[in-house]
Amino acid sequence: SKIVHFDGLTWNEFTSAGTVAARLLTACADKSTNIYAGGDNGWILYFNGTTWQKDQIKMYVPKGGAYFLRSSAVWKDTTFFTAYNNDHQGREVYYLIKGKFKNWKISDSMVIDNSSSIYKWGWWGLYVSPDNKLMSYGSSGVWEYNGNEWDHKLTTENVVRGVFSLGSNYTIAAGALNEVYFNNGSVWTKLEKFRNNNENITYTAVWGDGKELFISGITTGKTLIWHGK
Repeated sequence: SKIVHFDGLTWNEFTSAGTVAARLLTACADKSTNIYAGGDNGWILYFNGTTWQKDQIKMYVPKGGAYFLRSSAVWKDTTFFTAYNNDHQGREVYYLIKGKFKNWKISDSMVIDNSSSIYKWGWWGLYVSPDNKLMSYGSSGVWEYNGNEWDHKLTTENVVRGVFSLGSNYTIAAGALNEVYFNNGSVWTKLEKFRNNNENITYTAVWGDGKELFISGITTGKTLIWHGK
């Protein structure tokens, strides 16, 4: 449950954050320096700009099951979490939770228990674009939130594990089995240059600043970094 911060020169641990008996798997912040870090069993560490406090989103978990907060984002002054609940009996339940410190509610949920189950939004990750669009990604592609429901923008056969955008005419989505997609504002195109016919690469993260782009991936025994323009 360690939280570390980079100030431009060095990394330092937030020792005042305390500890919870959980892995912290996601963190997000808003413009007013409110920080949320969430993870196993719905535990949250919250920083209000001065002090750290503990919070927990409780949920029923069958014996032997697993429940954790998977990803987070702040959009329009509301904090969103995706949560995963697995009873290890072939039934997976995903939740979309939103709210603020000590005030959370389940906004949506979906059950995946057979091959015909439909993903309504991306459980793997949440992302807010520079033009303030809330996006989610995961199994079956990329979605965009219109304030009431999720619009399925990109349909994929595999899990999307990273999204990056510079605005409405430049979005990258990357994921399993060598898949990297680019959107120019109207059309999604698969970028074949990132495919490797000799090995399966799972792309895990994308980042850029408009001048250069980094895409990271993992395959058997190694990590790959693509760097270009």
